[in-house]
Amino acid sequence: MTLRIAAAALPLLLAASVAMAETADLAAEKLFPYLSNYYDLPAAQRDHFQMAYFFHVKGDRNAVSVVLKGNGDQPLAIAGDGRVSPLPSATDLKAKRKLTLSAPKGTSVGVEIKLLVAAKPAAALDAGYLSTAVQQAHDGAKKAAGLLGMVVPNYQTVCFPGAQNGTVVLKSGASAALKIETNPDKKTSVPCFTPSETRDAVQITLDRAPSAMVIVPKPKA
Repeated sequence: MTLRIAAAALPLLLAASVAMAETADLAAEKLFPYLSNYYDLPAAQRDHFQMAYFFHVKGDRNAVSVVLKGNGDQPLAIAGDGRVSPLPSATDLKAKRKLTLSAPKGTSVGVEIKLLVAAKPAAALDAGYLSTAVQQAHDGAKKAAGLLGMVVPNYQTVCFPGAQNGTVVLKSGASAALKIETNPDKKTSVPCFTPSETRDAVQITLDRAPSAMVIVPKPKA
């Protein structure tokens, strides 16, 4: 089994490839890097955004399992899109609890980190909440990077994969179409909202609820 850690949203995280046995015990921080930095932020500075970890499996994904060991073993679920939940808590990380990762021989497991808006995805969204989420992600990443002596992207935008178009409603009552940008997966185009470009926005309306609300650097013009 090969474990690869990458982060499209966090280029500061160096890609790593580790050849592993079919079952391997890892420190929780190994499989979920930078999660402790997120927890170190004051709660009021991270309540609008969250870190999410996704497994990208080459092989039989249903045969891959991860279990948080100690204090009663806790299996972690892997959703259809690869998202792992629940994540180890701050207490788990401080206690240095181990994870057991199991997969068939020859399987490659990639771990991708994304920053997401904490609210549940919906077709109608409060622009102020999204603006706060983007600002928190921006400031939190900069703070963590400063402690680590690294450089992070300039998070400014939230994109809505799963939606095809949307509008932003202004305080005046006027509305405008959201910009359509290249999705972070580089395969599709999705509506995106950059708060700094529309500071008087009050609501975002999408044609459908998105599958996620991903915070990314401002797309290049």
